Amino acid sequence: MGCRIRQNTRIEVILMAASDHLHPYQYKLFMQAKDLVNIEAGDTVGHGTLANNAWLRQRKLEQSKVRYSHENKSLYDSIKEKGVMSPVGINLHKNQSGRVVERLSDGHHRTTAANDINPEMYIPVEYWGY
Repeated sequence: MGCRIRQNTRIEVILMAASDHLHPYQYKLFMQAKDLVNIEAGDTVGHGTLANNAWLRQRKLEQSKVRYSHENKSLYDSIKEKGVMSPVGINLHKNQSGRVVERLSDGHHRTTAANDINPEMYIPVEYWGY
């Protein structure tokens, strides 16, 4: 089997961002902090997201700023210096209507700290369930 190209055929290559190629059923490997805080938080089922639950968001942010004694550095300091190094967990599950929904199950402190430092920061994401 071969491929024939006519003599005066013009071949066009269009470069697109990876996000332009993402199929609706394909999951992202990285998400911005501002998007992650809008996913329902796993430890607040029925109470909303980190973005709309000020009490939870403030608690997670304060806890992320606690310094570790052996390094004299907090999670917040580390994220400010290096970014988020380990993926946050998003649990996929079906709701009562059978629709697959996302729930932030792991990484509330990392997400809140990253969002406070720079909402545009990209965070690695890992999906569980479903």
